Amino acid sequence: YWFNLAHWLRKQGIEVVLVNPVVTHRNKENRDNSPSKNDAKDALTIADAVSRGFYTEFTPQAGQLEQLKTLMSDREFWVKYAISLGNRIVRWIDMYFPEFQLVFKDWKAERSLASLRAFPLPCELQDLNADEVIQRWHEQGMRRPGGVTGKAKAVQLIQAAKRSIGRTEGLEQARRDLQRLLTAYDQITSHLQEMKEEVEALLGKIPMAKQLQSIPGMGPTTIAALL
Repeated sequence: YWFNLAHWLRKQGIEVVLVNPVVTHRNKENRDNSPSKNDAKDALTIADAVSRGFYTEFTPQAGQLEQLKTLMSDREFWVKYAISLGNRIVRWIDMYFPEFQLVFKDWKAERSLASLRAFPLPCELQDLNADEVIQRWHEQGMRRPGGVTGKAKAVQLIQAAKRSIGRTEGLEQARRDLQRLLTAYDQITSHLQEMKEEVEALLGKIPMAKQLQSIPGMGPTTIAALL
């Protein structure tokens, strides 16, 4: 609530300082031996804290750091959304094809995603052979769907489908649900990739970032979060 006001006040040439809410909370009882709260009392408590020097200066960051702050805040939202969406997809797999994760440990892997898009339900795999599965992977845009590894995975997936104990009710609705989830996942992945590129571009303009990049193990996202 204070952010826009602080910037406006500075533009008017007025000095702006910040008081930690913990300070006002702890000092509130000192005035009248009561934890009561109202606007007038809060204003007086804050003014008293400022008069005694219990504040920090408000210094706006440079434009590039402000951009980085906004970008990282947005990224945090999308990362949380991606985690929530991922949990929803795992729940779907547990309900309709629980054996799937015995074949693919990571549902986000390229071959796993191609499988979820091409034949998410066990009943769609049971009558296929390994070559047909590989062909469907190819149609989903996999770069290397075949080979020894691909054939082995295809056989393993078909066998898992044949012994699946997943739910068999409401399959058409379940299929559409997964399609929507995967579409949303693709969109979020695209958003996060765009943000990563924007972060890297901003870091290239901040001298301190170049120094931090010289530290082993410090990736762009970590550096951006620190800054």
